[in-house]
Amino acid sequence: MDKMNQAVKKRWIKALRSGKYRRGEGRLCTTYKGRSKFCCLGVLANEELDGEWQESDELYEGNTAWELCYKGDRDGDLLPGIALIEIGLSIERQSKLVGMNDAGESFSEIADWIEGNL
Repeated sequence: MDKMNQAVKKRWIKALRSGKYRRGEGRLCTTYKGRSKFCCLGVLANEELDGEWQESDELYEGNTAWELCYKGDRDGDLLPGIALIEIGLSIERQSKLVGMNDAGESFSEIADWIEGNL
């Protein structure tokens, strides 16, 4: 079992259950007509990582895709993958969570899994 930072885990679970975020699939964040949807990892990235959302060149099903990038001089470098490992969320766990998210599981169900497994 991964040793995720427990304070981060608690805040992430709270954010997933808060109702603040709409669940989306396929990208960390997409926006359509001014309304954003997030993957469960996008919620974590938005809450915890010191990055800046930048519009991607890629469009996803008519939505604008967003990428979380490093602030400052590291222009264009994506933040989440390595940064999530640094807070204790392995690539395997990230893949598991993306699979759950993109299979249509609710943020509440994902929060329950995180609570019991990380």
